[in-house]
Amino acid sequence: MTSAASGLMMVQQLRVAAMPAFAVLAGVQLDVFTAVHEGARTVKDLAATLGVHADKLQALLYALVRAGFCTVDAGRFANTPEAATFLVRGSPQYVGELVQTWPAWWNDMLHTAASIRTGTAQAKVDYARMAPADLEAHYQSFHPVSVATGRELATRYDFSAVQHLLDVGGGTGGQTMALTEAYPQLRATIVDLPTVTPITQRWVAAAQARDRIRVVSADVAAQAIEGRFDVAMMNSIIPLLASETIRRILQHVSGAMVSGGTLYITDAGLLDDTRLAPERAVWANLWLINVFDHGAARTEHERRVWLTEAGFAVIERGVLASGLGVMVARKS
Repeated sequence: MTSAASGLMMVQQLRVAAMPAFAVLAGVQLDVFTAVHEGARTVKDLAATLGVHADKLQALLYALVRAGFCTVDAGRFANTPEAATFLVRGSPQYVGELVQTWPAWWNDMLHTAASIRTGTAQAKVDYARMAPADLEAHYQSFHPVSVATGRELATRYDFSAVQHLLDVGGGTGGQTMALTEAYPQLRATIVDLPTVTPITQRWVAAAQARDRIRVVSADVAAQAIEGRFDVAMMNSIIPLLASETIRRILQHVSGAMVSGGTLYITDAGLLDDTRLAPERAVWANLWLINVFDHGAARTEHERRVWLTEAGFAVIERGVLASGLGVMVARKS
């Protein structure tokens, strides 16, 4: 194959690269994975259950097999383990709400050239000014991921000696709920913007966690944090903000922590210093420039500089099973 033909094939392959995601989205919207959860089903049987056209459903089912989320045997379709775990409604790890945010995410990405031309985010998200219903839907879609992150942190790191936890920008509180369930001695404080904390309060109350989780409204970039904490969490905050804002937040977090306290930073925008890996962070960076005026994936070196300035040392980097990057730093 000539280099020209190879290059053309690469371009053509890009056109269908997102097709598996389109298939999974349609499967979630139609609730296909829930319908096949109890056992292998034929196209005709599934179409009757879902109230859809069998001939068109067949195209989707075979696409889901190709995508790795369904299996087929003698014309009967079933879920793969991944689909059974994450895409069946009612499953503890169901992420269907998150999948249904993909169209909005894709639409954001269509503004990339305009965002670069103008120097401003053309699909801007502003948590302080977002309509309450939109904000609620946004955080609800990410709640299962937040809980999963907390559960993984609880198993990967030892919090048995920790008494007081600070969660900065905690959203629904899913991460902190998981940690306080795993370590009952923990008493946590979630600090978030005044537009977000009513949502946090509802989720904490629904989880019957008000005895162990306190919710505080504050802008941690603008003011010091009250209290003293053994451990602090920052999930998906650093890539959203300008470097000077990040510096101020880290200074305020450090000021609220005891000597020897540990800070855990998790997000999808933790880049190698080459800026070429991990792949997820490279693509996240492209999305961030469209939705936040100062949004950007941040390199390990940048983060180490900011953490050191804020009084942290013994800084380690890792990756969670979900693909999120994690940096762990101890206050010196």
